Amino acid sequence: MTCAASNEVRVINPTSLKVLDSIKVGQRPLILDMTPDRNFIYVANRNSNSVSVIRTSDHAVVTTILNVGVEPHGVAISRDGMYASVSCENLDGSDKPHHPTAGGNRTGTVAIIDISTNPVIRELEVGNFCSGSGCNALTINNHQSSIGKRRSL
Repeated sequence: MTCAASNEVRVINPTSLKVLDSIKVGQRPLILDMTPDRNFIYVANRNSNSVSVIRTSDHAVVTTILNVGVEPHGVAISRDGMYASVSCENLDGSDKPHHPTAGGNRTGTVAIIDISTNPVIRELEVGNFCSGSGCNALTINNHQSSIGKRRSL
């Protein structure tokens, strides 16, 4: 669970619903996703323009991927676990106020991260105000993954 105000990801026991651990990440973490092998969690840090990578075995942040795009909102891991797509609101952060329902006209982006080494390998322009992400059908370097977006209204 992300806690945007405290800049943490909290680990919660699903049976007792008690907090087991609090992990410091970047500023204003939002949507996260776990790799299919359940070894890593990727967290979009909106106000840091970064993604934190957490190892699930010991809850350690093993790397922070900087400059993934402006105001990253969501992370989605491809089914094959090779790529993470990160939805970013727009190219220059100029759409204000946050979550506009009309008038947003800056192109959003999706950053593609190669999970084996964690660099951003591609940036795709998408519709304005890209604020969520899903993976299941885009081909990248002969591997299946996909990118979708949703708008917050």
